[in-house]
Amino acid sequence: MEPKGRASKLDGHAERLEEWFLAGQTLAQVQEQLRQDGVAVSTGRLSEWWTARRAKLAERQMIQDIVMGAQSRREIQGALEKDPAPGLDEIAALHRVISYKLTTQGTADPETLDLATRLARLAMDHAKAKAEGESREKKLALEAERIEEQRRSGDLAERRVKLLEKRAAQADQVEQVTGANLTPEEQAARIREIFKR
Repeated sequence: MEPKGRASKLDGHAERLEEWFLAGQTLAQVQEQLRQDGVAVSTGRLSEWWTARRAKLAERQMIQDIVMGAQSRREIQGALEKDPAPGLDEIAALHRVISYKLTTQGTADPETLDLATRLARLAMDHAKAKAEGESREKKLALEAERIEEQRRSGDLAERRVKLLEKRAAQADQVEQVTGANLTPEEQAARIREIFKR
């Protein structure tokens, strides 16, 4: 392989070579095409050049994907700053779009197809977990309301019992006062005193 940085005589034919290789031509077929154009090259050298070229193309694509990803992230960040907290529906729609895009790209790349499948599964699991969480929250809220209602009913019943006990004690005291040898004025004064308490 030629040292990095040195130009290859094949670099001048890069566009056509990419076209031929991407169209599925073999090394021998590409070698013959080049021979007809007056370029002599071995299939070994052609293979080395194509391997290096694919790596370079993949690197360019990766850099382009990173740049596009950063732009998308900035756009999403800007949208979130304007309208924070997207709902589950918006997130699910975004997941569907990304999954569809990855699925269409995945027909040529099993790893991408697997990523799309995992992403879709993750979105579905998240939606299911959120729905279950909301259901649990509603049940807990209803249970808390029921317990609070019971507590209030219990407090009310307890107050009623205390009031009835107080009235019964007052009735007993009134009965004692009326049975005592007191003048009607003294009985009235003591009864008023009993009910002031």
